[in-house]
Amino acid sequence: AGTAGMPMRAVLEGSNLFGAIVVVTRYFGGIKLGTGGLVRAYSALTRAVLEEAQMEELVEGLTLLVRRVPAAQVSSLYRCMGQLGDVHFAADGTAEADIWVPQRDVTQLRKELMSLGQVEIEERPGDQG
Repeated sequence: AGTAGMPMRAVLEGSNLFGAIVVVTRYFGGIKLGTGGLVRAYSALTRAVLEEAQMEELVEGLTLLVRRVPAAQVSSLYRCMGQLGDVHFAADGTAEADIWVPQRDVTQLRKELMSLGQVEIEERPGDQG
């Protein structure tokens, strides 16, 4: 009847939220609200939820699996990755890291990592932060 989903969607879109959902469960309490009353109720509930919600931006990214970083370049590896990953050491003494990177920064970080020497970089797509 357009009394719940459309008004809720209008509030979400009016708040520039796309791809978000709000679930409202209404129990009939014996009073018929009518079309206008239902629209106002669902809209008000959606606004109330948005006021209380803690919003986080969903950032598309991927994980770079970095291998064979020379031991002499480990400090540079830490500088490149900041707080974005963990470094481990392989049996041959080279460093390895799994680094989550926002999609917008992949090209620049890849260039910085390649400057560390003969490193191997593999991409694992589909991660979000």
